[in-house]
Amino acid sequence: MKRYMILAAILGLAATLYVAGFATGAISLFAAGALFEAAFWIKLMRKPRPVRIVIKRDEPRRRR
Repeated sequence: MKRYMILAAILGLAATLYVAGFATGAISLFAAGALFEAAFWIKLMRKPRPVRIVIKRDEPRRRR
């Protein structure tokens, strides 16, 4: 769920920067929006990492 919230935030920020860039005519805002959009697509296409389970062993039961 956390991943989708981050993706939504990145996409929202990109849209906000696009609108601000169009409204003010600032190319730097438009370029920043494009960078955030690229980050959104890259993050969307990557698979989430699997959760790694670490099993801790009790010291007295451990073989030597």
